[in-house]
Amino acid sequence: MKFILVWVSILCTFLLQGQLFQKNDFSLSDSLDLSVKQSTRDTFKVNLGESFLFRPNRVRYQMASGISYSKQLGKLNFNLEPYILYEYPRTRPYYIHSDYPLGGGMVIGGKEKIYFRPLFQFNVTFLRYFFSGLCYGHRHYGDGYRSFLPSRQSPLYPWANLGVRLRNLLFDFSLAYWQQNLWDTLRHKFTVIQYVRWRPWKWLSLGFYESATWSVSKLRNMGAIELTYLQPFAFLRPIDYSMGSPANMFMAGLLQFRWKSYSFYMQVVLDEFYISEYKNELRYLFHPNDTTIHTGAWVNKQALQMGMKSFSLFGMKGLGLLMEVNIARPYTYSHSFPELSFSHQNQPVAHPLGANFFEAISWLGYAWRKNAWVSGISLVRIGLDASNTHVGQNILQPTSDGWLGYNIPVSYYGNHIAQGNHAKVLTFATYWMRKISLKNYPFRFYVGVCNKHSDFLYGKNKMFIVMGFLHHMSVPDFLNW
Repeated sequence: MKFILVWVSILCTFLLQGQLFQKNDFSLSDSLDLSVKQSTRDTFKVNLGESFLFRPNRVRYQMASGISYSKQLGKLNFNLEPYILYEYPRTRPYYIHSDYPLGGGMVIGGKEKIYFRPLFQFNVTFLRYFFSGLCYGHRHYGDGYRSFLPSRQSPLYPWANLGVRLRNLLFDFSLAYWQQNLWDTLRHKFTVIQYVRWRPWKWLSLGFYESATWSVSKLRNMGAIELTYLQPFAFLRPIDYSMGSPANMFMAGLLQFRWKSYSFYMQVVLDEFYISEYKNELRYLFHPNDTTIHTGAWVNKQALQMGMKSFSLFGMKGLGLLMEVNIARPYTYSHSFPELSFSHQNQPVAHPLGANFFEAISWLGYAWRKNAWVSGISLVRIGLDASNTHVGQNILQPTSDGWLGYNIPVSYYGNHIAQGNHAKVLTFATYWMRKISLKNYPFRFYVGVCNKHSDFLYGKNKMFIVMGFLHHMSVPDFLNW
């Protein structure tokens, strides 16, 4: 019966023009669903979902179809989750500067409307403490709704990892393959990631992230496999300096601590950091009338995240809350050579907004019996790039002279967050969800209202009604619609 449902669902995908909803870094409704338990046994599931979006003079229909299969043999674990995507009408968010499909995928039919996404992951544990794996999917770091490090908001890509677990200490070393289409030329690039997590106590978790991204280039004598960077247990930044800094380097610190039913988390990303420029910022705070102090250097490229979440707010089971603030300075994730930007398939690998923004997000929800109510609100202040300008939001633009000579001049001083074409976007979404059963197959029905107000997209409200059904799938992220 299950195999019949698989083929019927795939056939319906082509006939009804559907899409599998993009996986999110965080879903409050799934977190509040205490009845859902992750099983380590062998599983085979059919993933189905459909959604209707109603707006004046416009109806958007989406349908999801795929399977998920998990098999465990001793220390070996295999997960397969292929699905097909169709989006009509195809939409692109205002902050994405490329026509690539969100989430990537292999084009079927040549019209760039139907995509095949063969997610899979293979893991093995050996010698008790070591683990390794191969995957075509995402890497994810962080505990919040967003992440300034590789997240599930990016297109799919292949990667391999090798790590070790020693009680409260985890070390993970991975190699990922990304690509970028630059002026109709496909650029291949590779990223080495080192991640260390230490949990000295149950209530505290500390993390350190470091990565190096390089592209295949004869001019810079960089090949596909650079053994110099493939050295586990070694800091990548000194290695990059010794080679003349041909890679794009990132460092980040992560913090999470728990108190009762509350979890507080933080991310600090350092793309570039000049202490002398920060000293000027401090001097300006004490001497704001001194015109000889220059501030706002573009070379200081950092991002900060702070948040709190709870799934038993005030001790009430089923009552959840998430509050999060994300700030990214201009030109973060970009590079003088745009093929080295922190991107894959012309889309950010980390936060989908790119850089040069302030974002505040809040989710509130309550689950009881077979019902759940969830509301979310987000406020974004962002500075967008226009033609022949580069104010720091579009990470695909070069930030200084590159070897191709197509750079756009960038002001060294005077930069600030949300500079350029200032835009403010306020989004509100609320929905109710109910568990139902159809011939012993569990489904979730949801219906809700979303409203988006912006001061640059026609300067008016955009309200729409959403409703749909889900089977072994998460609710779409309405704040990103």
